[in-house]
Amino acid sequence: MAPARSGRALHGEGNATGGGDDAGAYPDLADAQEHVARVTLAEEERFVHTLRIGLRLVDSLVAEVKAGGRATIPGAEIFRLYDTYGFPVDLLRDIAADNRLVLDESGFEQAMAEQRTRARESWVGSARRRSRRA
Repeated sequence: MAPARSGRALHGEGNATGGGDDAGAYPDLADAQEHVARVTLAEEERFVHTLRIGLRLVDSLVAEVKAGGRATIPGAEIFRLYDTYGFPVDLLRDIAADNRLVLDESGFEQAMAEQRTRARESWVGSARRRSRRA
């Protein structure tokens, strides 16, 4: 497994809070240390959960692309993984390369642009509805 696929490989054993004594440089951290550790651990656990789900979906997608004799992961699928599951595109790029596949990054960018347009139109529309109520 590539280091990017394992936070534990990046940080060694334990969690992202690691060890170290930063109290001298950041005295407020000593007071908030327990809270910071709890929040950081919760975020790390959520991210690991997201990665587990995403990796299963990516494995299935890679198998499907290869079974179809293709060498490119479609932009729409990249967008779905990113938008729906929060799966990091850079990690997907690494996995694709490991499997001798490439990403349709222009298709992904197009899907992102379409999503931004929909979000902007939705936001403008909601502002208009609020102004009519006033």
